[in-house]
Amino acid sequence: MTVRFGVVATAIALCGAVLAWAALSPEIVLRIEPHGISSRGGHAFVWQVVAPAYLPAAVIAGDDVGNPQSSGLQVYEQGRPLGPAHALHKEIEDAGSGRFSHWLSIIIFSASDNTDHGIFHEISYDAVIRNNIAERNGWNGIVVASSPNVEIYGNTVGKNGRAQIFGRQDYAGRVGKYGESVLMNFFVHDNLVTASAASGGAAGIQPQNQAAGDTTYFLTKNNVFVNNTYNLTTASAAPFVWMLSNRSDAQWTGYGEDVPGTLLR
Repeated sequence: MTVRFGVVATAIALCGAVLAWAALSPEIVLRIEPHGISSRGGHAFVWQVVAPAYLPAAVIAGDDVGNPQSSGLQVYEQGRPLGPAHALHKEIEDAGSGRFSHWLSIIIFSASDNTDHGIFHEISYDAVIRNNIAERNGWNGIVVASSPNVEIYGNTVGKNGRAQIFGRQDYAGRVGKYGESVLMNFFVHDNLVTASAASGGAAGIQPQNQAAGDTTYFLTKNNVFVNNTYNLTTASAAPFVWMLSNRSDAQWTGYGEDVPGTLLR
C-alpha cells in the first residue's frame, strides 16, 4: 500500500464566482511496509507515518479533535484509492472495506476486499513469501498452487476463513515454459499461525481435481513444514490436512511435520 499527500486548497464562493487559493506542494508518496503494520482489531490495521526529516510537520499532520477532516492524505491499494477517508475508527474495525483515517501521526486503515485469499501463488515457479501479515481473509491466508520451489517463512497468518497456510495441486502432467506445474520443494518454516474452529484450519496440502488421490505430494516431492508455531487454543481437533484427510496435532507431527515445531493448545 502507498499513501499520498497532495495539494491543499481553499475556496470561497462570492456572488456566484469561486476564488481559490492553493498551496501547490509536490505530491509526496510513502510506501506502507508490511513490517511496520500492526493489527488494531477487527478489519483495522495501524501504521505510524514515517516521513523524511526534511518535511515540515504540518505537511503530514493528520486529523485531530478540532479538525476532524483536515488531512488531504489518500491511501492506495495496488494503485487503487481506498476510502472513504476520515472514517470513524470503530467503523474501520467493524466494516473495513477500504475505510481509513489519518489521525494525528498514524494511519488506521483496512483492505478493500477480504473475500479471497490473502497471498496466492499459482501455476508459477520459484518464489519466497516472507515477513507478511495475512489475516481475516475470506479464504486461505497464504496459498501455493501447482508451483515448485516455494519457501514461506517469517509470516504472521491467522483468522482466515479456511486454511492459514496451504499447498494445493490441481493438475497432472501440466508443463509450462520452465517445467512442470507441480507442488514440490514446498518449504514452510518459522511462521506464526493462529487457527480457530470458526476461522478454518491451520496448515496442510491437498491434491485435488486432476491430482486427486495422489499421495506422492506427501511422500516424495519434498513438501515440508518445520519449526512453525501454531496457536490452536480455539482450533478444531483436526486442524491440519495431510495424506488426503484432516489430521489431529498428534497425527500431523506423527507424519514428521513440524518436528521441531510448537503447537499450543
